[in-house]
Amino acid sequence: MLHWPRMTNFTGILAAAALLLSQPAFAQLEAWRAMSEEDLHSRSVASFGGRVGELFAPCDKAGKLTVARPYSKDYDLSKGDLAAFEKGMNSVKRYSNIQAALKDGYLPVTRGFVPSVGLMMAHPGLIRDGAYNLDKPDIITYIKKKGQPQFRLVGLVYVAGTKEPGPIMGVTFGPKSRKKDAQSKASTQTWDYEDGICVIVEPGKSVGIYPPSETPFNCKDGAMFTRMWRLYTWPMVYNPNGMFSEVNPMVDFLDRQQTFGPLCQKSK
Repeated sequence: MLHWPRMTNFTGILAAAALLLSQPAFAQLEAWRAMSEEDLHSRSVASFGGRVGELFAPCDKAGKLTVARPYSKDYDLSKGDLAAFEKGMNSVKRYSNIQAALKDGYLPVTRGFVPSVGLMMAHPGLIRDGAYNLDKPDIITYIKKKGQPQFRLVGLVYVAGTKEPGPIMGVTFGPKSRKKDAQSKASTQTWDYEDGICVIVEPGKSVGIYPPSETPFNCKDGAMFTRMWRLYTWPMVYNPNGMFSEVNPMVDFLDRQQTFGPLCQKSK
C-alpha cells in the first residue's frame, strides 16, 4: 500500500468525512451556488474540427461505457488497457447524477471552474487514504448547464501518496502505445505530482485544495501534503492533449458550446 506524506491536523479531515452524509444535498452545493454563474464556466476558447458527438464515450448495447473513439487514432490500446479504463468509467456512471456523488461523500471544490478541467468534486476520505482505486476516483469533474442545476460528468482524477505508483496489472499503456500518425499533442505521460498541497474541508459543504502560493494561514485549519501524486484521466471525453494530460481543452469547448448529450450514448 502507498503511504501519505506526514500531515498536520488530519483529524479534522476524518471528522469531516463522518459528517458528509448527514448534510442535505442542496446545502452541499452551496459553495457553488454562492459563486457567480460566470465563475462556474469556462472563459477559454477552444475548437474541435469533428462532430461534437465524437468527443463522448459511447455505450455498447448492454449500456457499458467504452473509451471515446478518437483515442483509437492516437493510441494502440491493449485489452488490458481498455479493461482498466472502462472499469473506472463504468464504476462511476451513477455520478452522472451529481446527487449520487454528494450522497457518496463528494463535495464541491471551492475554486469554481478550473480551466480545461471543469468543476471539481472531491472526496476527503479518499484523498487522504494513501491509495488509489480505479473504482473510486478521488476527484470527479463536471461541466454545468448555464443557469440550471444540471451537470455533465467529464473527468476522473486519482490521488496517491509520496511515491509514484507502480503499473496497474495488465495495463501496458506507455510511450510505445502512441501511434506514429497520432496527433502531435497526444501525450503518453500518466502520473504527475505537485508539492506542498493544502486540503481544507468545511464539513458537509466544500473542499479547498490549495497550491503553496495560495495556501491560507499556512494550512493551519487543514492537512498539508508535502507531495501529492495525481492522475488525470479523460476516457469519457476525448482529450487531444492525451488521455492522461492534466488539461483537456475539450472541456472548455463543451462548456462554451453547452452541448452535453447523455452520458451513455448508444453505439450505432
